[in-house]
Amino acid sequence: KQEQVEWLANEYRNTIKSLAPEMGVAWLKVAKGTFALARSSTSSTADPSALRKKVVDAVRRICEESGGRCRAAATVRRLPQDLWISASADLRLKNIKGLPEACREECREAGLRMNDRRNMFLIGETDGYDDAVFVRFEAAKIREARRALELALSRLPKHRMGARDRYGQDFLRDEHRAMGADDLAQEKARPGYQKMLPARNRLPAFKMARQICETVQAEQVTLILGATGCGKTTQ
Repeated sequence: KQEQVEWLANEYRNTIKSLAPEMGVAWLKVAKGTFALARSSTSSTADPSALRKKVVDAVRRICEESGGRCRAAATVRRLPQDLWISASADLRLKNIKGLPEACREECREAGLRMNDRRNMFLIGETDGYDDAVFVRFEAAKIREARRALELALSRLPKHRMGARDRYGQDFLRDEHRAMGADDLAQEKARPGYQKMLPARNRLPAFKMARQICETVQAEQVTLILGATGCGKTTQ
């Protein structure tokens, strides 16, 4: 059943929107400036636990199809209308942003969460990288892509390497020689080193140089963690 609501002033509209879930009905945006109160015919008989799982699974599928993330507003639009009506009415959801609280256990099991701004659903545990992309690959397609890539590479003409192309190549295979004080002074005197120094000084990793060096000297294995762009590799 659907009951159309004529246009109302914002204060009345927001009041109805807030009270609708408590009254067992859903507030829907039909079009720009057009809204509706709706009640699902199956709301009274729905199993709450099954409904919570069904909604969370649907939101996760939408995220997977979108590369591991989907804006909250877009998620509502892509959910089946009957499912969203049932969720609003039975789970008392005023908006989709309340899903992680209403379905806490189901979201945890599905690996579904919202970003800090609470405007986007994401897949996976939080790691500080809300811009990471989730993709579900198929093994058969990966093997086919690799075969095609290897075939294309094998058909390329062999590159003739000059001395400049070999600069720095396979340096780990060369015999190790400890850098002495004179070698270090010579390295620091190079124009490239001097040109890069101001930029290095601004990187967070550079400020931890002494601590990192002391750890490397004291331990067999050193694990350095840091955000993208902090200078882990270049420093």
